[in-house]
Amino acid sequence: MDCFGRPAQRAVLKIGLGAQAGRAATAALPEAAPMLRGSIVAEGQVPTGDRPAHLLAGKGPRFQLSLQVLPSGAGVLVLAIGGVLRHVIVPLEGVRPGDTVRLTYSWDCALGWGRLAAETPMSDLQAMARVPQPQPVTLEQLHQCICGPTSAERDSHLNFVALSCGIEPLGPMPCLTAHVPLETAFGPRPASAIRRGDLLRCLSAINEFRNNHCGRGGSTHHLHHYNLWG
Repeated sequence: MDCFGRPAQRAVLKIGLGAQAGRAATAALPEAAPMLRGSIVAEGQVPTGDRPAHLLAGKGPRFQLSLQVLPSGAGVLVLAIGGVLRHVIVPLEGVRPGDTVRLTYSWDCALGWGRLAAETPMSDLQAMARVPQPQPVTLEQLHQCICGPTSAERDSHLNFVALSCGIEPLGPMPCLTAHVPLETAFGPRPASAIRRGDLLRCLSAINEFRNNHCGRGGSTHHLHHYNLWG
């Protein structure tokens, strides 16, 4: 089953909710449906003063969400849905004021599993804490929390915030230089020429096809960007 309780699909859907959303084909998702599985990723700087940095804070009817970075570098999640409150702190040692910290809240309601992770993007500094029995949120609640004109609050320390229907990995993310060729439906193109909605041939998909069909071939998947605000 996927994050909305529907039959699972092979590709993980990532959706944009910011100003660039809607320029590529993405699935129409019911805003009121509960997201049973997903991740919220927020990145920002450790504050230099004695007050926490609110990377993301929003609220609505019977809903409140806050992701914070303390001056010590610890990450904080405050999530209230209905009458259920979750307050989780993840200490992250070895960081200093001004350092970049990434917070990732991931949940899978079907498994009763949730996790808050704090890390520095380009190092091996990482800490995690369990979020017990996470409650499902709706896409509408998260949209209002991230993009709502009145209910959303974002600190100047924030670099970006993103939303995914998958459990996002931790650790340094791989990257490509502008001239690396990528295989598309129309042949190789440099990475700098790839745009939202372009089709790419993925090595993992080719290997999966070969393993399943004992032949040669590949399949294509949409490239979905999921930078929501930054």
